[in-house]
Amino acid sequence: MDHNRAISPEDIADMIEISQTLYRGLRYTDEKKWEERVMYFTHDLTIDFGGVKPSQIIKASALMDWARLAYALVDTMHISTNLDVQLHGERATSFSYGHARHQRTDTADYWHIYARYEHSYVRT
Repeated sequence: MDHNRAISPEDIADMIEISQTLYRGLRYTDEKKWEERVMYFTHDLTIDFGGVKPSQIIKASALMDWARLAYALVDTMHISTNLDVQLHGERATSFSYGHARHQRTDTADYWHIYARYEHSYVRT
């Protein structure tokens, strides 16, 4: 996005749509709506858990299969803040910070994860 020009109404609409895509995806994760969640990814995607495991290219369906197992006994609540959307024609990027509370449903143990999210988007 050219920061030297005014933001157009179309840009604002695109930024809102991207914001909603990010927030809805996080909510679908919390609600364990994996079929809806997978719709927000391309077929193959690059995922990086920030040093927890190596960056990898994975099929979106494989990521959802992993999430089904990993979160079977875990309730989550993802919160995203400081969203910055950058438009680049038919593509866009977003940067944000996140806080996710995880709690096991069988033991009630819980933990918090703080994250920095970087997403890329392609208009379809």
